Amino acid sequence: MGNGIKLQILVPPTPLPASFYQPSVDFVAAKLLGHFLRRRAGGGTWAGGPLVECKAYLTNDPACRRFRRETFPNRSMNGPPVRAYFYQE
Repeated sequence: MGNGIKLQILVPPTPLPASFYQPSVDFVAAKLLGHFLRRRAGGGTWAGGPLVECKAYLTNDPACRRFRRETFPNRSMNGPPVRAYFYQE
C-alpha cells in the first residue's frame, strides 16, 4: 500500500469466476470497485491493493485506447472476458 503499511495475506486470494465478467463492460466495471487486484511477487509473497477506479469502454467509443487501431499493448481490450489492460498515466 502506498502509505507504507504492509499487509500480510495469510490465505492466497481466490480469483473471481469467469462468469463474473460476462455482463456488459459498464456493469462489470462498477462491480469490480472494492475488489483487490493481486499478483504474486518475489519470494512467494503477494502484492496489490483495492481497485478504487475502473474505466469501461466499448470498442466503438472514441475515448477507448483501442478505438483508432489495435496495438500490441492494447490487443487484450478486444479479446475474451477475464482479460485486463493496464497503463500508467
